[in-house]
Amino acid sequence: MAPAPRRPAGCPSCGQSLSATPELYGTTIECPACQKTLTVPHPQPVPPQLPLAASTPVPAIWNPSVCGVFSLLFGLAIGPWLHSLNWKALGRTDEASKARFWALGLLGVDILRTGYVLTQPKAGTGLGISFVIGLAALLVWIVAAGRKQEREIKGRVPGTFRKRSWMGPIFGSLGYACVWFLACSVTSTSLQRL
Repeated sequence: MAPAPRRPAGCPSCGQSLSATPELYGTTIECPACQKTLTVPHPQPVPPQLPLAASTPVPAIWNPSVCGVFSLLFGLAIGPWLHSLNWKALGRTDEASKARFWALGLLGVDILRTGYVLTQPKAGTGLGISFVIGLAALLVWIVAAGRKQEREIKGRVPGTFRKRSWMGPIFGSLGYACVWFLACSVTSTSLQRL
């Protein structure tokens, strides 16, 4: 049988370093250096080994700054929609619903702008006003809601999220733009026949 481990202790009077075996814990002994009596303390219990916390998966999101550019190029609703997916990935469902609301609102602005341009008596009339209205609506979204996500992401420690691939949004945005163009062409042709 192996000898019991000796635990270091110290005399409270002279500071002499002592070591004691488990049989001496809680007993009174005489210090060999200063001959004063002392009680050998019980060692402090070792805290149990805590299990390692399961690491939470790092969310993958799109760069919030680029989402505004997508809105400018392909349709106002694209940026807020991507922001809503980012908020969802970050676990912020309240912010995701607000972003979806913005996406639907800006989709409505897109529909109204397009309707305005298509109902003009001369082709191409109203494009400037439509562009200014769209740009103003986009800036309102960026200032009122879009920058919040950008600030939150920049405020995080680097590496707390993964960059998400842009392939889906690029092809989705191109599809959205093609459907929009086709709908505008069909509507424009129908209106010209009236």
